[in-house]
Amino acid sequence: MKHKNSSVFFESVSRGIAGMPAFGNLSRSQRWDVIAYIWTFWADMQSVERGKAIFGQSCASCHGTRGDGSGLQGAMDFTNLSNMVSVGQPSVFFDSVSSGVPNTAMPPFKDTLSEEERWDAVKYAWTFQYADYPGSPEALPLTPALPSGTPPAGREWYNSPAGAVILLVSLVMLAGIIYLFIRGLKER
Repeated sequence: MKHKNSSVFFESVSRGIAGMPAFGNLSRSQRWDVIAYIWTFWADMQSVERGKAIFGQSCASCHGTRGDGSGLQGAMDFTNLSNMVSVGQPSVFFDSVSSGVPNTAMPPFKDTLSEEERWDAVKYAWTFQYADYPGSPEALPLTPALPSGTPPAGREWYNSPAGAVILLVSLVMLAGIIYLFIRGLKER
């Protein structure tokens, strides 16, 4: 099954798809904020916390403690949205963590980290692109920061325009994920 990357979601939010209107009236930044927010749903707090420890032990020496690739020249910069979009889904990162990346310094971790540990590290690395985090690594959030303009918690958040967009896009993405899952099962 082919991996869909974030740019597919961006185009869906921008131009609309069957059953979902276009949100081209939102700024480019706001459309990316919606997508970034939706991606945060797959990483639970416990996984991210475990991933932070694993990243610190196994990944930070090359990718930097801030995930910016500052530890080793040529290392992936997880804070750069363009890099993240070009690679695609988290499963692509998981494959790279598991098997390494040929012709680079990225070693395979499938023999030293369990599958769960590798996913936790990927979930933590994925959070770097969502938040501005000046200062020390301790200042890093354990989960992605909510984009600016995200509705406040409470009973009425869904009545705001941003809340409606989040709900609508979430439902469309859920339908797409279910479709891709079923399609993947049929292709096996």
